[in-house]
Amino acid sequence: MRRPSARCIGWLALCLGSACSQAGGLDGGQPGDGGGDDLAVTDDLAAGDLGAPTLERLSGPLGGPGSIDGVGAIARFSAPGAVVADGAGSLFIADAGNHTIRKLVLATAAVSTFAGRARTPGSSDDVGPAARFSSPQVLALGAGCLYVADVGNHTIRRVDLTTAAVTTIAGAVGQADSVDGIATGRLDSVAGLAYDGAGTLFLTEYQSTVRKVDIATGEITTLAGVHNTFGSEDGIGPLGHLKLPIGLAFSGGKLYIADSGSCTIRLLDPSTRELSTPFGVAGACGATDAMGTSAQLGAPSGIIAGAAGTLYFAEGKAGAGGETVRQINLGTSTVTTLAGTPATSGSVDGAGAAALFSGPAALGLVGGNTLYVTSADNTLRAVDLTTHAVTTVAGRAGGLRGDTDGLPDLARFTDPQALASDGAGHVYVADALAHTIRKVVLATGEVSTLAGTPHMMGSTNATGADARFFSPRSVACDGVGHLYVADIYNASIRQVDLATRAVTTLAGTPGLQGPDDGIGGAAHFSLPAAVAYDGAGALYVADRNNHTLRKIVLATREVTTVTGGAGMMGFVDGARAVARFYYPEGVVFDAPSDLY
Repeated sequence: MRRPSARCIGWLALCLGSACSQAGGLDGGQPGDGGGDDLAVTDDLAAGDLGAPTLERLSGPLGGPGSIDGVGAIARFSAPGAVVADGAGSLFIADAGNHTIRKLVLATAAVSTFAGRARTPGSSDDVGPAARFSSPQVLALGAGCLYVADVGNHTIRRVDLTTAAVTTIAGAVGQADSVDGIATGRLDSVAGLAYDGAGTLFLTEYQSTVRKVDIATGEITTLAGVHNTFGSEDGIGPLGHLKLPIGLAFSGGKLYIADSGSCTIRLLDPSTRELSTPFGVAGACGATDAMGTSAQLGAPSGIIAGAAGTLYFAEGKAGAGGETVRQINLGTSTVTTLAGTPATSGSVDGAGAAALFSGPAALGLVGGNTLYVTSADNTLRAVDLTTHAVTTVAGRAGGLRGDTDGLPDLARFTDPQALASDGAGHVYVADALAHTIRKVVLATGEVSTLAGTPHMMGSTNATGADARFFSPRSVACDGVGHLYVADIYNASIRQVDLATRAVTTLAGTPGLQGPDDGIGGAAHFSLPAAVAYDGAGALYVADRNNHTLRKIVLATREVTTVTGGAGMMGFVDGARAVARFYYPEGVVFDAPSDLY
């Protein structure tokens, strides 16, 4: 195989020379963390020049999910859930997407991983990084310990804050149900936790129950609701019904429940098991500030008790309201909005309604005057309860998806999967979930849509916006004016003329998957995931579900299988048909002549 043209390189990810020293991510995790900023390789890669490439942001917002430990905006989270304060200057965060418990020191904004290992789910009881969690989402603090609703394992775990030792105290790993008992007790999708300060944990389950766990014995008891019976009726024990209860707060001996599906805050007396609705009206979702049942709520999620008879709650994206942090004065039964603009999503710092949230989820309170909020945009925000000013404490908002063309800070991508340079100052991006091919001018960072129409999938051969793709996954160009696209769900390789924007099908037939070699449409692929150009008139294709590497001669459109056996997955090294692959996803040439 020959070396690629110095003018046009296509890649999913590319490490060269000393630039690979951090290939595992800044936090020492696995490649593909996704935690860093949006970077692109802009080194010209002239013949024989394999020095460290220059990295710079071209277009789109910075930030997004990841698992990096660090200070402030350097840190990365992945779907952070609950946040609690230990009263000694630190916050603990359930980082569900990373399967870890993170710690943030308030004085320095330094984030570290306290227990579990990033992107390594499991159920092991152990100490610190040796322990394993599976989507921990909910936390409660009590008596020097952190209690964790380990949702993926259907268990309640206890983490000693001094030793970081993790133990399982209730539920059974992998057994999702709602059964009361001690050894036989089972849990199903715990959504909220609250500690009463006297040895009892209270919890909500999405399946519409409120339950309690005796920490000493692990005994589980249902207090209200019926498993998988959704409703908004008030009543005692099983006669009271809930609809997707999430957050839970314990105040004055009573439980306050963020009943997201009914857009209400419910009240449960643990001693009598009586359930009532003091705030909002079931089904009347909205954003009205008022007293008691005159108020309208928008799918409340996290809720926390403050000092002097005050509750704070977050509203997520559902309902007529949402995207706000609100307050309840229990003395006057008044609901007010502290920060955010109802039904308006964003990641803007500011005071009161000038601030914007994106899926505020859980709340933690520090010192009676600062409320911390985890958000779906993978950030931790702080709300000053005096000024209502909102600031971003850690993480950086990312995932601001869209299909907007424009200059760097305005442009948006939906799901950029791969890119290729034409060697003439342009980069082309496969924007998979938008079903488009985008073009970036390197000199200005300006983004435009080269081919396809955003969010309109198909297989039409046409020019520019009239063409259709179905999740284009990879791109490569030949240095003489053509871009090649691995159109994965069309099971075909497409060609785009860069001068005219005309799109044609080079090989494969949309809708027909298979391993067949042949000419043009007579050849078949099965989820072709990546393409690379060899600089000598041929494309190489990682044919994912066939577990093979295919070759297309551009002049004749002839497709052949280079190595691997169709439908024969494995890890065997060897020559051609002897070798085996396991769902190959990426392919790239190095400068000498080898294909990886």
